[in-house]
Amino acid sequence: MSDIKSRSDENDLNPQLPVIKSYIENEINRYEQLIKTMDDDRIADWETLNILFLEILEG
Repeated sequence: MSDIKSRSDENDLNPQLPVIKSYIENEINRYEQLIKTMDDDRIADWETLNILFLEILEG
C-alpha cells in the first residue's frame, strides 16, 4: 500500500477545496498569533513526575 501511495499523486485523487484550505490556513495563523501573546505556563520541574514514575516501577 505505501508503495502505491508513494508513487501516486494524491492531488489528483483528492482535489483541495479552496474554502476549506483557506479556513485552515487562517485558523493556523490565528492560533500562532494567539500563542505569541500567552505566557509560558509549562512547569519545567519534572521531579514530581520522576518520583511517581519510579514508585510505579518499584511496585
